[in-house]
This record gives sequence, C-alpha cells and structure tokens, in this order.
Amino acid sequence: MSELSRIEMLHDVPEVIFTLDPAQTTFSKGDNLELKCSGQGNPDPTLNLTTQETSEDLSYVQTTELTHTLTLDCMDTGVYVCSGQNNQGTNKTEISIGVRCPQQLSPLFNSKPQVDAVIRETAKFGIEIYGFPEPSTLTLQKTDDDTDLTSSPRHSVQYTAGVAPFGVVNVTISDVVEADYTNYTLTVDNGVGNALNYTFYLNQ
Repeated sequence: MSELSRIEMLHDVPEVIFTLDPAQTTFSKGDNLELKCSGQGNPDPTLNLTTQETSEDLSYVQTTELTHTLTLDCMDTGVYVCSGQNNQGTNKTEISIGVRCPQQLSPLFNSKPQVDAVIRETAKFGIEIYGFPEPSTLTLQKTDDDTDLTSSPRHSVQYTAGVAPFGVVNVTISDVVEADYTNYTLTVDNGVGNALNYTFYLNQ
C-alpha cells in the first residue's frame, strides 16, 4: 500500500452523536434542557445545531463538541438537528422534543370573530393554534345551548397539524339556515392546563 493510500484512509466523514440532558423527549414549560452535539472525523468536523422547522443556527462551532441550553417554552416544541461536516461529507442526527402547553391562538393569527354566511350555502373558517400535545377534544356549541354540534351531520370540526407546535382547527357549517345565525363557542383541549375557548358569530 502506498503512503498516499494510507493518508487517504485516515480521512473520514464525521460520526455524529446527539444527546439530551435530561434524557427524555417530553418536557414541561420552564424545564431546563441541555442539548449536546459531538462529532469525530478526520479532519475535525464543524458542528451545527439547528431546528428543522427554521434551519436557524442555535449553535455553531469548529470543535468536536458543542452544548446549547434552553429554558423551555411552548414554542420550543419541534425537531432539533445536530450535524457535523468536514471535507469528506456531512452526517446529521435528529431528535424531536415536545413541551407540554395548552392550546393557544397563534400570535400570527388575525382573529376575525365574525364569519359571513349565506342561506343554503356552506360557511367555512379556521383558527391557527399552537400547543403540545395535539388537541384531544374539539367541541362546537351555540353560546346559549350546551349541545355539541360536532355530532351533527351539518357541522364539522377538524384539526390539521402543521409545523410543530402549530396547527389549524377548521370549522364547516353546511346548508346554512336562519337559526344558524348566532354566537358560537369553539373549544379546543389537549388535556394540559385550560382549554382554548374561541367565540365567533355567524353573520348573514
């Protein structure tokens, strides 16, 4: 074997190790979490810690180990990526974490509590929310009536997950009749803290 071959064999793609301290993936708001990203390779890798959702650099170093500490909030739910790169290539490892929080309206949601609807047509609208875990209970009621309308064939309430921890609750009222023009309360509950109650008015 030539000397050049021996030198080439010493070069390798980074091996990446990603750990959490404490070693769990579900947390409560206010918990402290240390993310540890390490890598071995030849040459030594550049390490990067990002969130999958935004690709934002949380930490970036040109050594074989980095740590990043978070005091967890609701928005910290998501997928974290530890990657190591050198001139031989890139390796990455992902860990998904969830921070227990009640469902809340997204800060980017433009609340319009009046929903316009036409007799005999279908009314649709949605609210943007965030929290963890995903909603386990969705109810729709007229403000002056305790009946859960989600069991009615004319009413539909569905949750669609987005980029964690965000999602959308869509409400559909089909074949609108005169009696539908009233106030409603949409309740979204994930079993953590207080349920989200969103009030809207169906307007003619």
